[in-house]
Amino acid sequence: MILKEGRARLADVADDGVTESLLDELAERSDTYRAELAGPRAAINIRKADTAGLSTHIAAASKVLRTRMDRLMPLLAAAHPAFGTDYRNSRILVDSGGRKRAKQQGDS
Repeated sequence: MILKEGRARLADVADDGVTESLLDELAERSDTYRAELAGPRAAINIRKADTAGLSTHIAAASKVLRTRMDRLMPLLAAAHPAFGTDYRNSRILVDSGGRKRAKQQGDS
């Protein structure tokens, strides 16, 4: 709005040092500011879209592990015992140290 009014009244404000190039610079900076302002919101939207389907993909991968890989391991482990041991060890879930559950009565 200020830019539009400045252009419309350029002759009236010329004595105050307002020029066409100054208004062009204001327009450029305004456009840059608006683009920067929208950047974080766009990043949040992209991240949300990327993580929305993770649980579905993780469930599908877990199903493949349970229904196919885990069932093949006895056969493979018989021929390659070290591989079988490594596979079984890699399937053990390790606490990542994230959230701690609240202590219940009776917990030490």
